[in-house]
Amino acid sequence: MCNLGSKLDKLLKENGLTQKDLAERTGLTQSAVSHYIKGDRVPRGDNLFKIAAALWVSVDDLTSSNVNNSVIYELVSLKRRLSQLADVLTLDEKMDLIRCLFEGGNEE
Repeated sequence: MCNLGSKLDKLLKENGLTQKDLAERTGLTQSAVSHYIKGDRVPRGDNLFKIAAALWVSVDDLTSSNVNNSVIYELVSLKRRLSQLADVLTLDEKMDLIRCLFEGGNEE
């Protein structure tokens, strides 16, 4: 687990999240999240999946030493923008956006 703690810390900052937020999103304790970030403990497989899902990254991104930070940054930015849009879009607009994303965004 190369630099898992520093990757978690960086992803939390990029997402504007606290350790408490991550704990709430994953069902883990804040203490466990803190230990993972400090490097005192390594999360089990199921907890690693929960953490990755909560941060919108893959398990490989968390455990690999060759994380493409620009891709993670773009995904985090996209997630933020989509979250903001969710509050103002109609249901039909949301469905159009989902269709567009799954079709590869080729619609004009």
